[in-house]
Amino acid sequence: MVKVILVIVALGLMIFALIDAWQVPAAEVRGGNRFLWTLAILLLPVVGALLWLFFGRLPEDGPRYLGPDDDPDFLRGMPQ
Repeated sequence: MVKVILVIVALGLMIFALIDAWQVPAAEVRGGNRFLWTLAILLLPVVGALLWLFFGRLPEDGPRYLGPDDDPDFLRGMPQ
């Protein structure tokens, strides 16, 4: 039963990494070649997926979401 769970987790990780690799804009792929990353993910199932997740994408430039309590424009409009 443990082996089945490990296989399911490995497949899920691999599928997630493949989808993520193909949804990232080409300019954000480190190494510049999405096809090679796909081969790495498929041929080295767990290792390739982890390599993609940690090293395949360029880091994002800042926070995706700024909460209202951290947004200076929102706080300026609040009554004191």
